[in-house]
Amino acid sequence: MEEDFAELRCPLSFLKDKNGEMIEDCISLALGGNEAYARCMLEFRGMGTIYLTPMWASSWKRLENKAKGRDFNNKYLKNSLYCTAAKIDTGLVNNSEFNANVKEFACKFDMKITDLKGSVEIAEQSYLAARNAVTGK
Repeated sequence: MEEDFAELRCPLSFLKDKNGEMIEDCISLALGGNEAYARCMLEFRGMGTIYLTPMWASSWKRLENKAKGRDFNNKYLKNSLYCTAAKIDTGLVNNSEFNANVKEFACKFDMKITDLKGSVEIAEQSYLAARNAVTGK
């Protein structure tokens, strides 16, 4: 992407982990990087796991409405392969609301809840790097 947009006059900033690798997705970001995400996937090997950030936990019901005729919740989330709801706590949200949303999700889809410690470190570092690139600091 950096090469594709090299002609732009503004700096580009990408979310990167401590090794300088671009973050793969929002779950990797919430867990603290690609390595942390890979460790979690290895830990849950053999168990279908849905990783829940506060955003996903608060909006999963709306996904079915956006699926345009597909019954996403029943077709995918009620699949017996998925048995774990991994709650990623980054410390940014109201825990009581997040806990209630995760509990409702896990009950609806008959999953056990596993707590994961998340991180905002990459988001904070990436924001500061982008801000400094724009301001020249």
